[in-house]
Amino acid sequence: MKGQKMLVWMLLLGIAMTGCINDKRKSGPQNPEGTVVGTVSPPLTQPNSRETQLLSRNFWVAEFYVIPGDQGQLIPARHNKGLWWQFNMDGTFVGGQWQEQNDHGSWFWRPGGGQYDRNGMLYIDSAVDDQRDVEFQIQGIEDDGSVMSFVKTQNSANKEPGMLKMITLMTMPTKKQFGVEE
Repeated sequence: MKGQKMLVWMLLLGIAMTGCINDKRKSGPQNPEGTVVGTVSPPLTQPNSRETQLLSRNFWVAEFYVIPGDQGQLIPARHNKGLWWQFNMDGTFVGGQWQEQNDHGSWFWRPGGGQYDRNGMLYIDSAVDDQRDVEFQIQGIEDDGSVMSFVKTQNSANKEPGMLKMITLMTMPTKKQFGVEE
């Protein structure tokens, strides 16, 4: 009887602690920018493929970031220029804009092969859930692997559509490299 009471108390304590942990994850700690840090999927080692080898090489930088307009025109999204990600084969990444790192989390590559995703999908699960979780369809890769085109999908946290020309650099981008006034 005493053992059963102890088991019941331990079970209730475990349930109570789980509730506290889940509440803490919902509110999340604040990062220095004041945004709520969310949850991140556990990183998974990425499959060894041409795409993952290219993605995990150096920094991938948004040279051009455009948003489709109402009349079919493309509107440059200057506030997104200089975004970058550095992907690791262990499934983790860091990211930022210009020479500032302000993001991290996990990423996953799903090879294409279907009618609508011939080239594959890149999923970025950011620790900063407010607008930074994003899913890209890779629509093109240069033969030498130095340029890729990413298109945001509707499954991204920030529903604003976007098309990115990504280039690889050995270091974080600077505004001077891209002719952006400081």
